[in-house]
Amino acid sequence: MLLESVRALTGHAEVVVTVPAEGPLCDRLRDAGAEVVVLDVPVLRKAFLSPAGLIRLAALLATRMPAMVAFLRRRRPDVLYVNTLTLPWWAAAGRLAGLARVVCHVHEAEDQLPPPMRRALSLPTRLAHLTIANSASCHARIVADGAPRARTATVHNAVAPPASTPLARAPRGALVMVGRLSPRKGSDVAVRAAAPPGPARS
Repeated sequence: MLLESVRALTGHAEVVVTVPAEGPLCDRLRDAGAEVVVLDVPVLRKAFLSPAGLIRLAALLATRMPAMVAFLRRRRPDVLYVNTLTLPWWAAAGRLAGLARVVCHVHEAEDQLPPPMRRALSLPTRLAHLTIANSASCHARIVADGAPRARTATVHNAVAPPASTPLARAPRGALVMVGRLSPRKGSDVAVRAAAPPGPARS
């Protein structure tokens, strides 16, 4: 969705994407017309959810936040678009830099995370001028975690269809799933929904 957003925006504005490390997506972002800047910013991970981890995270942020704020003040974007909750510090940096518009786009609806991580993840939604949720369930989750309802909207993901019909076809009646197998992805729900109805139970 980040790549789709960049493709939509580059025709109308100068787009600068910051990433915590160089990776496979960077070349695709550049091909889409964005400038990619690597800034070493800590990513919120479960490894930080311990006393020692929180101290390490605080120390990292103390050294990284001034650079983030300085970067934003130097570039002065009209809009800071925060595309993930795993980098919640960017919304805070945008506010500290005095930006006029901070937008947070939420793709996660995390019900099973420990409360400390959920509170940290909700930080951008409380600091943003506008928060976009990608589904009704995501909207409900982030509002329950503290996102201001009046500044939160739901916009479903829009992805362009493939240019041509895929050559590979599934056997008749088969279910094809593409994605990571994880309980939080709900693959079991899709399998049960697609299963043929069983005998009626009394």
